[in-house]
Amino acid sequence: MSFQEKSAWVMLVALSCSVIFYVVSLFNLTINSGALPSPSAPALLGLAIVTVVIAIAGHIIAAVLNPKEANAPADERERLIVQKAGHLSSHVLAVGVVLALLSFLLIQDGQILFYGCFASLVLSHLAEYALHIVFNRRSLN
Repeated sequence: MSFQEKSAWVMLVALSCSVIFYVVSLFNLTINSGALPSPSAPALLGLAIVTVVIAIAGHIIAAVLNPKEANAPADERERLIVQKAGHLSSHVLAVGVVLALLSFLLIQDGQILFYGCFASLVLSHLAEYALHIVFNRRSLN
């Protein structure tokens, strides 16, 4: 497994864990208040901090386990995988933002617009990391 694939796994886990924590918190606030809460900077900052802490710890562990691989530059195959995964995941972002904008036109709720755009951003990153892993696995077979 290349360091690029290990990095994709670390980021997939980090982002998944922090987003699950955020969504559960948001769901609990929605249930308690009876309405979708407004986006809050402290909650989003917490999401970012959890993601960064998990990502840093995971990358440190991956680098310590194989330092030569961690310092090696990406080869041509890895660069193509990154480009292809980024290209395909951009479609997830585009579709999500368009759907969020259409929902705003129909519902006229800025909070839903925010959460829709935010969800599409997160989903596009999750898709990108998952595609990195799939493409790395596929190229090994």
